[in-house]
Amino acid sequence: MSTGTERPVQAARDVPAGLRYSVGTGVFLLSLNSSMIAVALPVIGAEFGTGTGLSWLVSGLYVATSVGAPTAGRLTDLYGPRRVYLGGLLLVVLGSVMGVLAPGLGTLTASRVVIGLGGSAQYPAAVAVIRGHSATTGSTPTKALATLSMVGQSAVAFGPPAGGLLVSGFGWQAIFLVNVPLAVAAWLWVRNTVPADPPASPDRPGLLRTIDLPGLLTFVGAVVAVMVFLLSFDSGPALWLLPVAAVLLAAHVGWELRADSPFVDVRLLVRNRALSFTYARTLVTYTAFYLVFYGFPQWLQDSRGLSPAAAGLVVFPVAALGFVSTGVGARLQTRYGVLVPLLIGNSALAAVGLLLWTAVGTGTPVWALLVVAALLGLPNGFNSIGNQSAMLAAAEADRIGIASGLYRTCQYVAAALAAVLLALLTSRSGADGVVRPLGLAVLACGAVLVLTAAFSRALRRR
Repeated sequence: MSTGTERPVQAARDVPAGLRYSVGTGVFLLSLNSSMIAVALPVIGAEFGTGTGLSWLVSGLYVATSVGAPTAGRLTDLYGPRRVYLGGLLLVVLGSVMGVLAPGLGTLTASRVVIGLGGSAQYPAAVAVIRGHSATTGSTPTKALATLSMVGQSAVAFGPPAGGLLVSGFGWQAIFLVNVPLAVAAWLWVRNTVPADPPASPDRPGLLRTIDLPGLLTFVGAVVAVMVFLLSFDSGPALWLLPVAAVLLAAHVGWELRADSPFVDVRLLVRNRALSFTYARTLVTYTAFYLVFYGFPQWLQDSRGLSPAAAGLVVFPVAALGFVSTGVGARLQTRYGVLVPLLIGNSALAAVGLLLWTAVGTGTPVWALLVVAALLGLPNGFNSIGNQSAMLAAAEADRIGIASGLYRTCQYVAAALAAVLLALLTSRSGADGVVRPLGLAVLACGAVLVLTAAFSRALRRR
């Protein structure tokens, strides 16, 4: 028989909807900017020119975010998540205005960097808000984490069709302008919903020590050296960049092992193997996803002759089904642990890769392309909630901001790597043939993920 106390107890187990959706707005914004650009690239390329500069327009945001996310995570732990979250939204507004007024590709790329730096603050700050609420009320964070994933998926879903309509109706500048009212609304909602942070500790380290400038610069240098090396294959590989990247990476690791407040806590990664394993899986997962997410719309426009709006509509099922599968994955994760949704997502990713490799071409009818896009959404949702939950379970309670920031770093380094690999594949095979090597790459990533998940003891325990 039910009692009058059951409903309040159940309500206390979940983070309130208003709180979890308000902190999801910034995650929505960054995902929206990541996805709208996919259908705008051909139009921007027609105005400013194609080539490696266009790939940096995509990669610039992700390199900035990969740097900003762990830094924002550390600032969140030291200064409070609400302050960091609201400050990041102001940077998004600034970068968006720069993009609208950009006279050339260089300024446009700089605006994307600023948007990436601002957008990088939202996820680690949101996770810290959720974790703090759970710690003080006893609520479980699973539903709130699923909300973050689902709002991100919804932005990815609506980004291509919305971006296509904006570009077709008002030009590429519209995908930057739309950020301004959305970011202002998010700022007001979070300010009124999230509790104020306590006063920052007076004995906290200074800002320069907090940022760890040497660690940041060596990290960015190593990532950029690898990306430029990959792009150089179009005109002849610049092999000298490999030792440069190796030296920068070695300097980065050496410095981080001694730093008081490291940009990337190498000691944490060595000590916490379950967390390191989750980061490695995330890197592979999102490399595969973004290869298709950026490659598929370009192929639809360049090879099939679709307009930006039409290409966006074809890609819509990718994230629409990802939105649904995130909710299903969250329920499976609550009941069976993280291994089940990850195995489902990894297997689906391998299946999509096989389909792209063997069955998709310029003669494939549009309805079949819609089916392919829908199937790609399945692994994205399951993998997102599975990897997020594995990260949160493995992270130490007092380092959740840093751990969440590094999680996003892995995701955005993967996206930047995917953009560079896509440029390389397109230059080698042409737009008509790029879909098949993309499929083979996704198949390989999915197969590796299935095998590593199936034999992981750490995932079976979570």
